[in-house]
Amino acid sequence: MTKIAFKGKCRAAVRANEFFGGTDSKDYISDVLDSPTWGELFECAKASQALTLDIHHVFFENAHQRETVDMDGNALLSLSLGS
Repeated sequence: MTKIAFKGKCRAAVRANEFFGGTDSKDYISDVLDSPTWGELFECAKASQALTLDIHHVFFENAHQRETVDMDGNALLSLSLGS
């Protein structure tokens, strides 16, 4: 059984981290997702490393809905990665 992590349209986001990713670290934001599964959010977490350059935090721990939304009204989910 596939578990839905968030019901509705959203984008997954990971903030740049200069300490762990260096000065070239950039914010990651996914394409619009429609009721993503935990597996889909895991894929976003892995993809975020290409932009944040943070290879220290590699464990996908959770996703939290931000209070803000994107310009189209889609929810923003902050992905939590740990070490």
